[in-house]
Amino acid sequence: MGNRDLNLETENVRLRKVRVIDVPSFFSLLQDPEVVQFIGIEIPLTTEKTRRYVNHLLKKWRSDNALAFSLCKLEPSGQEIVGGLACLENIDYRDSKAELGIWLGKQFWGTNLAKTGLILLLQVAFLTLHLRRVYARAAIENLQMHKRLESLGFEREGVLRKDAEIHGEPHDMVLYAILNDRYLHLR
Repeated sequence: MGNRDLNLETENVRLRKVRVIDVPSFFSLLQDPEVVQFIGIEIPLTTEKTRRYVNHLLKKWRSDNALAFSLCKLEPSGQEIVGGLACLENIDYRDSKAELGIWLGKQFWGTNLAKTGLILLLQVAFLTLHLRRVYARAAIENLQMHKRLESLGFEREGVLRKDAEIHGEPHDMVLYAILNDRYLHLR
């Protein structure tokens, strides 16, 4: 994929490449303990840590290892409001797979922004990158993420014990995946 930008949108959601100008929005959204509860972001978060986070995502994009998108709500005026992040990480072109990740600011919960963003992200994975498999790991306690993944056709594959460190503590993660043939069938 290289440095090529991808922008996808619906009537009220835009998925676009993360930019350094998103740092203030990300910093603000990630101040809520409920938002960062299940993501491995170093807290307490500072503006500088947020900038390093965004720069790290951009570096991974340039190396073809990840595609990180700002998940934006589109106002009727066309103005976008950054609501979170959706990404494909650990892209493995040889084995044709990638890991999906997402987080969303609390004020956007229940607005369908996450669902629409994930639908657009799966389009990138299966229709642009032509991957065979997209997987996601969700903390065992993150029941909302489990429901969201299952609603999109992901299947639970098992529990990865103490697989991720979140805020200094090891957490069991539930592994979900969707294959391209299932995605195309559900579409």
